[in-house]
Amino acid sequence: MEITAVNSSIPIVSTAITAINYVLSWVKILVGGLFGLYFILVILKWYEAKQLRKIMNNLNQELVELNHNINLLYSSLKPKQKRKK
Repeated sequence: MEITAVNSSIPIVSTAITAINYVLSWVKILVGGLFGLYFILVILKWYEAKQLRKIMNNLNQELVELNHNINLLYSSLKPKQKRKK
């Protein structure tokens, strides 16, 4: 490995490190203290509610399909009544 190849990558690495430090400083500010803990818990609760909503929608759709299938089965088993004239 040549020294010039390593020296040419130093500006790219230093730019990346600067960007990572900038992001980490924002994370420290947001997560610091009780507000940060509350913020993280709110995000987790929102994610949990989103997943629960998806599960409930799937369950509702399955119940609608099941109800439709049961009604079809019940109507086919029900004896046909003749009308009186």
